[in-house]
Amino acid sequence: MAMADQALFGYDTFADLQEQEIPAGQDELVLRFRDSVLDKPIIRKCTKADGVTDEPMPKSAFTNIFHNAFLNAGYLCATSIHTIRRQLGKKVDELYTEHLTQADPRIFSQSYVANTSSVDGQGAFLGEQVDHRHIDYFQSLERFQEQGLPCELPAHVEESLKGDLRLQELQSEVHKFSYKDPSSLKESKKRLASYLKSLKANALRQYQETWI
Repeated sequence: MAMADQALFGYDTFADLQEQEIPAGQDELVLRFRDSVLDKPIIRKCTKADGVTDEPMPKSAFTNIFHNAFLNAGYLCATSIHTIRRQLGKKVDELYTEHLTQADPRIFSQSYVANTSSVDGQGAFLGEQVDHRHIDYFQSLERFQEQGLPCELPAHVEESLKGDLRLQELQSEVHKFSYKDPSSLKESKKRLASYLKSLKANALRQYQETWI
């Protein structure tokens, strides 16, 4: 990513970087970033019109990519970055806690991170029904993976969505404004695209649960 952004000072290509050698008597070669990229976000916003911009990627876009990556890998149950951090903390404790604190592994055999964070904090804060499924399964996502889980709707199922009444209303609205009101047309197209995306996502979820 640093090379793609030309962020390293003195190196324009990856080949330039590969040619470097660690100086004799030292164990590292310190790389310097260009001053122009020090305040640039690493994960940036991308649009159809401008491509990659210098603005940070919205959280909604990142979580959508994150969620779809899990679905494409065959995980029906969505997870969170918090869950991954908790599991990482647990693994770190398994490797280091015994050496840093106690000789007897029975004393600190459980992760402090895992014990204090095995709750649905967001659900509790928002007063929603808490979801402990990822905790009940030994803080692992392996049991949620379904090999071969479909990530796209079959053609006949997607075709059936055209009969959705709300979808037909929005399509009629777009057709109506296409000849009369350009400004309203833009908003009606956005509503149509948003609803169609939600409709397909819900249909895919139902199809996946049926497939299992």
